[in-house]
Amino acid sequence: RSSDLRTVGLLGFGPRAEGRAFGREELGFLESLTACAAAPIANGMIYEELRRANESLALKVVQLEGLFDIGRELSTSLDEGEIVRLVMATVMGHFLASRCALYQAAPDGTLQVVHARGLRSDDAARTLPVGKDTLARELPGPRSVSALPAGPLREALVAGRFALAVPLAPSGGEASGLLVVGARPGAPPSTTEDLDFAAALARQAQSALEGARLHRVRIEKERQDRDLQIARQIQRSLFPAELPQVEGFELAAINRSCYEVGGDYYDVIRLEGGRWATVIADVSGKGTPAAIMMASVHA
Repeated sequence: RSSDLRTVGLLGFGPRAEGRAFGREELGFLESLTACAAAPIANGMIYEELRRANESLALKVVQLEGLFDIGRELSTSLDEGEIVRLVMATVMGHFLASRCALYQAAPDGTLQVVHARGLRSDDAARTLPVGKDTLARELPGPRSVSALPAGPLREALVAGRFALAVPLAPSGGEASGLLVVGARPGAPPSTTEDLDFAAALARQAQSALEGARLHRVRIEKERQDRDLQIARQIQRSLFPAELPQVEGFELAAINRSCYEVGGDYYDVIRLEGGRWATVIADVSGKGTPAAIMMASVHA
């Protein structure tokens, strides 16, 4: 026992020669010997615990620095392809894995590879025969593939020689993708630190991809708004620039569409003999389809 009366080990002896028993003096000697050995053994155990704690702390520092660096790079990129390539390179470099892949849900209900390293173009693992429902049920968080429940997902990942799986899901939403990492040759199974790092990396990747997607949607919306503004200007040019002066009449007209463009139409047309014809039309519906019909009628 150590000085704080903690048991740090057990010293055992076999039977003595000729069946002799241990005497009082011998037992006292052994007790003194174990008392002297307990303190160094306890110190060695404490040292070993501190060494493992320091190694774990150093690993976490490296992981945090890596996450900080990749987070900074991801925050400056709005290109989805570049984001995925950066995440894949980080995974391969950190885990020293033989392969990794990023899957996203496909319209046919399977998970399809959108980017991979270490997989051939004809590799069966490029398609996982499971959908988002299976993914949400069997993979609520980062898991070692060996810890997944038996089923198509685990079978497909084992066949693809993957060791670690991390779901990709927006904050508070269901998983729509999957990041998988291959086994490290000659390395031990994934540790808790590995799972934590993979989960943090997946969250950063999902956030960056969502930001890139929203940026693309915003750019597309701005383009559509510009196109509609141009269409509105073109449609306004189809209306008469000014109305004629007709004796005995006062003519006035204005058009205000519900949307950027619409299906209302009016015109004043000169006829023979000093006569004028007025045209007023309202196309069924609203927006762009009605505007296209209105332009066709004008033509």
